[in-house]
Amino acid sequence: MEKLSWSRIQMDLIKQHNSQFIKKGIVGPDLELFKNTIIRTNNFQIECKECERNKQKIEEMMKNIIDGHESYDYVDEFEEITIHLREEHNLVEKGYYMAKFSTSGTLIGGAILGFDHIGLPIGFIVGIILGTFWDRKSKSQRKVI
Repeated sequence: MEKLSWSRIQMDLIKQHNSQFIKKGIVGPDLELFKNTIIRTNNFQIECKECERNKQKIEEMMKNIIDGHESYDYVDEFEEITIHLREEHNLVEKGYYMAKFSTSGTLIGGAILGFDHIGLPIGFIVGIILGTFWDRKSKSQRKVI
């Protein structure tokens, strides 16, 4: 019989207890980020002691969510884990560069070309193009959580 990986077991638990995850508000993009964080933590846990500890935090988090602990709030612990992945392993969240460059492009375009009918849209479009490029590059380099 094939041995299931830790991250695969966590994914199966999410599927089995989907209603608890919906109740906690872990749906849509958050669920994808939650799943990817599990996978990334598992990948780095051999070489990183903090990821090894985070793996245990995730197990506890999963248990509390599945058991329906009303007072349990996963958000702070989950944020700590994603911050670790971003800072120590140089990973970014999906769409990170799009958000960063579209905002910066809008501001720079407005400042250079004027905050009228032309400066903001041009800056925004340039930001989207740059953000898309960097998001795709990060994805191809497997640097996305």
